[in-house]
Amino acid sequence: MWINKIIYLAITIYSAILALLYYGVVTFYSFLFLLACPFLLLGILLYTKNKVQVKLKGELSVANINQPVLCTAYISNDSIFPVGCIRIIVGYQNQYGREQGSQHFTISMNGNSKQSINFTIKSEHVGNISVSVEQVRVYDYLRIFSRKVPCTSKLEVNIIPEIHTIEASVFAKQPDFIDSDTFSKIKSGDDPSEVFDIREYKEGDKLHRIHWKLSSKKESVLVKEYSLPVACTTAILVDFEIPDALDHYEYMDALLTSVNSISYSLLLQEHSHYIAWYEQEKENYNIIDIRDMEEMYLATSHLLSVTPCHGANNLLEAHEVFAGHQQLTKVFYITWKVDERKYEQIERQFGQAQVEVIEIVPEQQLAHTVLKEEGIRDERIQYQYVSMANIQTSIEALIL
Repeated sequence: MWINKIIYLAITIYSAILALLYYGVVTFYSFLFLLACPFLLLGILLYTKNKVQVKLKGELSVANINQPVLCTAYISNDSIFPVGCIRIIVGYQNQYGREQGSQHFTISMNGNSKQSINFTIKSEHVGNISVSVEQVRVYDYLRIFSRKVPCTSKLEVNIIPEIHTIEASVFAKQPDFIDSDTFSKIKSGDDPSEVFDIREYKEGDKLHRIHWKLSSKKESVLVKEYSLPVACTTAILVDFEIPDALDHYEYMDALLTSVNSISYSLLLQEHSHYIAWYEQEKENYNIIDIRDMEEMYLATSHLLSVTPCHGANNLLEAHEVFAGHQQLTKVFYITWKVDERKYEQIERQFGQAQVEVIEIVPEQQLAHTVLKEEGIRDERIQYQYVSMANIQTSIEALIL
């Protein structure tokens, strides 16, 4: 743009010299036109910049790792003048930091017109991707002047972790608890407090299960299947403490993929459970009961919004205060390391539960890791590892 200004200034000076040396109507009015033209262009530019708008819309709000997400920038020019050049910079960044990028577009538009630009983004790691219009700049017809157009349009895309199924054979059967307000959505049982299904009578069905009113209306014998109570006796505790030395992206990939895979595998076996975590930055303890896939993905969306902390995370202390009354039989504690303080808290809180400590470790540390058998004073606490460099294989090898 500076080159255009220098060239235009040189032409104007040359026109002034011609007007002085060769005085005439043509040279004089040519000089006046060149002198007035910048003011005219600037006036039109100031008018049109207030009439240009850019809005972003995304095709998906949730995507998988490396899945291209189609986004569209809608540009409108509501002025009566055409715009010769509009430059748009769209940027995107993963909330966990380093992964970022931008795309540049240049377009021209007629007066009172609209255009759209399609582009795609994708991420190699989990997290919330924030897509925003970083800059919109409108130029005059000679590209001597330019002005920024205020724009705050943005959208977010949640890049969710992958799910790796853990073999069903490693699960112990969850007992059927009678004293529970939660009922199975898959299996029927013997609790008459809630009806699981209505079906036609089969030989051997008990008479007290016949639905007399509905049978009379349908003119066929229908029986009630009662519900099966299930208890939430399994917990997944997610520790968001992370040391500075670890790669944030790889660590969060391994951490959240482990959470999703364990939760999904539990659901396949109809193990109701809950996922709990502590947001150190906001000092919030969060817990979500997981009984179906919808609740699992709800928990995932909340987990993606958590900012990891570099200091101590008070998850175990918060869990003891807010959920310490729950009788658990199985606890999955996912963290980067269990020190002496955490070990004592686990031992104190989960005296009757089987605890599976799942540590997220880099590949080089995994290769030299010595199992903590000599440091384990309680056989109910087992240690397993997920490699940040080989997430899928590590998770599928877990024993739950």
